[in-house]
Amino acid sequence: MSVPPQKINIFAPCDGEIKKLKDLNDGVFSKGMLGNGFFIIPKNNEFYTPLEDAKISLITDTKHAYFFELENNINLLMHIGIDTVKLNGIPFKEHVSINQKVNLNTKIVDVDLEYIKSMGLQTQVPITLDVDTKNSKYIFKFNKKGNVKRGELIGYFELKEDKKNPNKFLNNKNNIDFEDYFNQKDFYTKLALKINELVGLKNNYNDVYNCMTRLRFKIKNKNLVQEKQIRQIEGVKGIIWNNNELQIVIGQDVYKVKDAIISFNNGINLQDFTLKNNQKENLVKKFFSIISGIMVPLIPLLIGAGLMMGIVSILQISNLMPKIVYTIPDGQLLPTNTYFIQDVNVFWGILKVTSDVPLKFLALFTAISASKYFNFNPLLGAGIGLIISNPILFYGSGFGDKGIQWDLITTNVNPDPTTNPAWFGFSKIPIMIFANRPFVAMLSIFVASKLDVWIKGWIHPSLELVFRPFVVLLTIALLTFFVIGPIYYIIETIIAGLMYYLTLAPFGIAQAILSLFWPILVVFGIHLPVSTLIQVQSFAQGQVSALLPAAAMTQWGSVGALLGLLIISKNSKTKNEAIGALPPGIMGITEPAIYGVTLPRFKPFVAACLGGAIGGLFIGAMGVSSRVSSGLGVFGFIGYFSDPVDPSSAPTNLLPNIQNGLFFILASLIACASSIVFTSLLHVERIKETSLIQKINNNIVKFVKLSSIFSEETFNKFKSEIKAISFNVSKEEKKEIKKLEKQILKNANLKELYNSLLKKDKKIKNLLLKKGQKAVKNNDTLKVEKIYEKHITDIYGNKKRQLQEQIKLENEKINFDLLKTLVAKNKNTILENIQKIDKEFNTNILKYQNEYLNALNSLLIFYNEAQPIEIEQSILNDFNDLKLNLQTNGKKEKTRKAI
Repeated sequence: MSVPPQKINIFAPCDGEIKKLKDLNDGVFSKGMLGNGFFIIPKNNEFYTPLEDAKISLITDTKHAYFFELENNINLLMHIGIDTVKLNGIPFKEHVSINQKVNLNTKIVDVDLEYIKSMGLQTQVPITLDVDTKNSKYIFKFNKKGNVKRGELIGYFELKEDKKNPNKFLNNKNNIDFEDYFNQKDFYTKLALKINELVGLKNNYNDVYNCMTRLRFKIKNKNLVQEKQIRQIEGVKGIIWNNNELQIVIGQDVYKVKDAIISFNNGINLQDFTLKNNQKENLVKKFFSIISGIMVPLIPLLIGAGLMMGIVSILQISNLMPKIVYTIPDGQLLPTNTYFIQDVNVFWGILKVTSDVPLKFLALFTAISASKYFNFNPLLGAGIGLIISNPILFYGSGFGDKGIQWDLITTNVNPDPTTNPAWFGFSKIPIMIFANRPFVAMLSIFVASKLDVWIKGWIHPSLELVFRPFVVLLTIALLTFFVIGPIYYIIETIIAGLMYYLTLAPFGIAQAILSLFWPILVVFGIHLPVSTLIQVQSFAQGQVSALLPAAAMTQWGSVGALLGLLIISKNSKTKNEAIGALPPGIMGITEPAIYGVTLPRFKPFVAACLGGAIGGLFIGAMGVSSRVSSGLGVFGFIGYFSDPVDPSSAPTNLLPNIQNGLFFILASLIACASSIVFTSLLHVERIKETSLIQKINNNIVKFVKLSSIFSEETFNKFKSEIKAISFNVSKEEKKEIKKLEKQILKNANLKELYNSLLKKDKKIKNLLLKKGQKAVKNNDTLKVEKIYEKHITDIYGNKKRQLQEQIKLENEKINFDLLKTLVAKNKNTILENIQKIDKEFNTNILKYQNEYLNALNSLLIFYNEAQPIEIEQSILNDFNDLKLNLQTNGKKEKTRKAI
């Protein structure tokens, strides 16, 4: 970025009298709100350019204001009259247009000054320049005041440096303002700006946050979200709606985008207005959306704590660290190699506490997150969370740290725990600590937020400070322990009982089914509700679950599908996409693999589902269970070697820790290997023209059959003629197409290599920008110069030029004319057959011709050598619409409708 000019000469745009801007007394220009400058009282109606050379950058719709752009994006404003915007352009006749280059001899506008005066408005013309930088600003200096003639030099704008904060980076050998240069926006900031704009800006969402891979907005008005444009942004892998929550799939760097959005939202003062959302929300979806909004921000805490617990378990299994307890009930003895916390080395004691606290006080952290979600006082929320997970109640709790509990109601229902351990919980309804029940905390904070608002409505201000918190805390504490908690306990026990029966399915069938369908649930964004139900059941059993490991198998199924594509694909683009999604996949983040690689190709997605199902089958058959969450992917392995969070509530038939962990790792390898095999068997790099055309034919036949518009004899004849439509080529032509595809593939791989160099270059440039910003901040002039030189250097310049030359040479070898000839020949034949069928059967198949044309051009489209024709009406969509219509009406409508 070049340094702005030190001096800008200004010439009189008309005959008139020049005065200081402060003498205008309009309350806007005179106070410098639109920059520094002067004003002229015009004495004739013709206005010319006040600059020697410039460009018209903007003309207001009402023609009363003109912006003149110099180099470096500096804009000078000439505003004709005061409040003349009200005149809707009537007294102005413009002679220039936007982007037109102008000089001192260019007439800008003719102005009817008398008309302006007759409307009771002033004719003064302020001319201002508003280009303040961090370290300097322009000040106008007069050469002459009083009466002037058009074209006369009347003064100049001079760039004045702030002496208190000089810009040491203005004077350098490159004539570059490094402070501006290195404050360019990086990729994620640009991405955040685009997304924020397309979702309707800050005023169209209540909250923005992220999970592992998705940027999530609580949208107020869906109609303001520009979905199509969002999908087209580089860096966006897909979008999902979950009721009014917009989920934008970014990948593992999603937090950078979220942080950027929050950062510039906090720095922008937008108009204070509210968008109302008139769309009614489905209560079930809203419920799970609330759970997601509260729990997703806690994911980093839960993963960190789980990872620490897993490490502690491994240290204890290997006898490097002693087993530690906090208390023991009277009359019980400490097991072998178990010690009180006060009797162990301080390091082991602190490590034990550090790993335990986040999960043992989960209700506390949930209460804080819920307070933010429900707009409740976070300190009161923290107080409620601490009350219901009170450490005092841990006293005398034994090895399970379950805490003291009292029996609210004794029912004696199902006193035999051997039939169904979960139903045994109905023998009594307890009052207990809810440290490991985050959903109780959510309900408590929700009720507290409503109660707080209600109290605000009637309490006297003089009593509010003392009595409102008192009433809220006391009421919610009693409600939680005596009402909310017991009701939740009953619901929890019912869900646990039902889940127990599901796990009784032989040979791991339940886990296999869950693993098979889990990726599909992820695609539709409804995996969280199912996960919630499983977690509710696990909380009733000391956070042990036989079903959660099955969900984890889908991660390794996706990894296997990526490896399978790497093994069998010859397409560099496919390989690069798989390589890019592999590291996050190994870390347990599957969205980049699903949305970026497997789902668009579909069959690898199916392979991932099948591989996960086999892993799930092994999980169920071996009796593997989750103990604590130590993270996703490879980090998740650690948690399977751990003791349960609450051993006293856990099932008694658990596998030993080491065996449980090893079986889980083996299951993950089985899921991965199975997916590799399935991908190798199922995946086809490119669907051939013949197959695509037959697919269209089949859809048309299914549609017509469902429509019931023909007799059986007529339908069979129609079917025969439709099925005859095909891609007709000779054996020699097939060989030529195969040879042609190899050449196109080679060229596509070269292009992909070139694009990968561009991506690497962008990554390096972004890193250098950050280093440059830091060097500027530290006033390190020498380092700034060096970083700048690196940033402007085309690092891969020679390689890129070589690749461009190779691409050009390979492109010349490809016989595109042969392919165009074959496509044209088949296109004419197919269209003739369709027209013949339409005429014979009185149908309208011709409207689907673009689908056939895309099928014929599939080779070029697949390798990005041609763009697909836009499909306005799809046969598959028409078929699905008709099917839905018939299901809605309960009977087939014998009508031609679309055909």
